[in-house]
Amino acid sequence: MMRDNKGSKVPPVSVILPTYNRAEIVKRSILSVLNQTYKNFELIIVDDASTDKTQMVVEEFSDRRIKYLRNTQNLGPAASRNIGIKASRGIFIAFQDSDDEWHTMKLKAQIDAIHRFDKKTGVIYTSTLRKYDDKQYKIPSNKVKKKEGYLFRSMILGRYLVPTPSALVKKICFEKCGYFDEKLQVLEEWDIWIRMSKYFKFGYVNKPMTFSYYTPSSLSTQRDLFALGTWKIINKHFKDFIFRPDALFLALYRIIRLYIGHLLYLDGTLTNN
Repeated sequence: MMRDNKGSKVPPVSVILPTYNRAEIVKRSILSVLNQTYKNFELIIVDDASTDKTQMVVEEFSDRRIKYLRNTQNLGPAASRNIGIKASRGIFIAFQDSDDEWHTMKLKAQIDAIHRFDKKTGVIYTSTLRKYDDKQYKIPSNKVKKKEGYLFRSMILGRYLVPTPSALVKKICFEKCGYFDEKLQVLEEWDIWIRMSKYFKFGYVNKPMTFSYYTPSSLSTQRDLFALGTWKIINKHFKDFIFRPDALFLALYRIIRLYIGHLLYLDGTLTNN
C-alpha cells in the first residue's frame, strides 16, 4: 500500500463501477468486487442519476473501500467511467459493470501476472464467459490466435477481445491516450482500445475471470445505435481505416447488417430471439 503526499494510504487498484437504475442486480456486482482475494483496492461506484433505489442498495454496505459518487444528471457510461477515473487514486484502473460478476481471484490473477509482461504493457485482461440464457461463450474465442502484445490490427478489425470489466489498465494509459469518448453512446470501449493499442501492449490471462450476463433482447432495439456508433468510430479513426481496406470493409459490412436487422425488427420480421 502506497501513500500520497498527505500521508494517506493509496490502494494500488481503483475499481470503477458505473450504474444506472440497476438496484435489483447491482448488489451482485458489488459483492463480486468486495469478495476479491486481492484486497488492496478502492471501489468507486458512480451512480448515473438513478431514479430507483440504487443509492439505498449501496448504502447497505459499510466497507470503507467504497466511494459513492452520484451524478446530478444522466451522463451515460463513458462519462461516468471518466468521473470515476479522475476521482481514483490507484496506479491501476479496473472496471466493473453493474450487471456482471468477477471471479474472486480476478484481481489477484492480474496482479500476479504483471511480472510476466514488460513495461510497455499497459492493459492486462482476462478471458470472459458471456452467458446467453442457457448458453455461454468465451471471449476472446479460442479461434483468435494473437491475444497479447501490440494488438492494434486486431482492434481496428473490430475483433472483440477485451470486454471492459475484464481489463486492468495502468492509469498512465489514460494520461497518454485520453479518456472514454463521451460523445459515443455505444462502442466507447472499442474506441479506447484502438487508441491504447497504438502505444501500449496488451497482456492476457487465459482464465475465465469475468462473467457477463446477456439476453438477446437487450440488443434488438439498439441495432441502430450500434450501426451509428460504428460509423462514428470509422470517422474518428478514418486515417487508420483508410490504410486498412479489410478493416474498413468489415466495419461497413457490420453497419449494413445492423441497420437491416433494425429495420426487420421494426417491421416485426425479426423477433427478440
